Amino acid sequence: MIGWAVVAIAKDPTAVVQSLTDEVTIDWTNLEVEVQATAQAPAVGSLRAIEELARQNIAKTLQRALPRVPLTATIALGAIQTDPVLDAPIAARQARWQVTEAQYATSGTVRLTASLSLASVVKPWVLANALPEATSAVDPPFTGVLVDARAVDVSMAVAPRIVTEDGEVLFDGRLDAFSAVTRAPVRYVASPAHRRADQAGERPWRLLATAVQSEVDLIVAEVDPAERASALQVLQSGEIIIVVRDGR
Repeated sequence: MIGWAVVAIAKDPTAVVQSLTDEVTIDWTNLEVEVQATAQAPAVGSLRAIEELARQNIAKTLQRALPRVPLTATIALGAIQTDPVLDAPIAARQARWQVTEAQYATSGTVRLTASLSLASVVKPWVLANALPEATSAVDPPFTGVLVDARAVDVSMAVAPRIVTEDGEVLFDGRLDAFSAVTRAPVRYVASPAHRRADQAGERPWRLLATAVQSEVDLIVAEVDPAERASALQVLQSGEIIIVVRDGR
């Protein structure tokens, strides 16, 4: 019998999690990527050497998997990694993963689980696509945006569009220049009661998704034109909360 010793850091059990590959999952609530890798020395070797091999396997797994992360309905991360301006900063951020769980078997096998901030990895792309800072002479009546998409089958992405039933684009995935520095376009939760939903504030603009477009973009019920105009600032401020059926 193989015995395991485990050292782990607690995770969010209520997050919306989606498998990207057999070894990699995306936490769309906390915007993190989790990767697992195993290593076993072909002969008796030091624990440190086996750990280093497992770490190398984590880096290789991320290099293979991250290009598949969907940014929009039509663009994945791999498509922008060829950009001469974005490639270097994305690669530097991709290397910032941290081990969150280590399992040591009596057979000499080491299994590591690592976490990487997806929000950090895509930040250069979010900044490159930022809009001029949204300003208003009056405070917006809404504190954020909350989209109920539990009635539709949606594929998650970093920056989906939100479109009305008559084709008006409410949100095109881009943030204003100020918000793009510290915020992400959207976060997905499985319940409006999730702690992350608090980011929409006490007076969120509530939208109901009635369909999806290209599997990722949300089509929402018609909105009042006056509300649409007054919600522009909070739409471009980002971290729109999208409530989905749990994606486990």
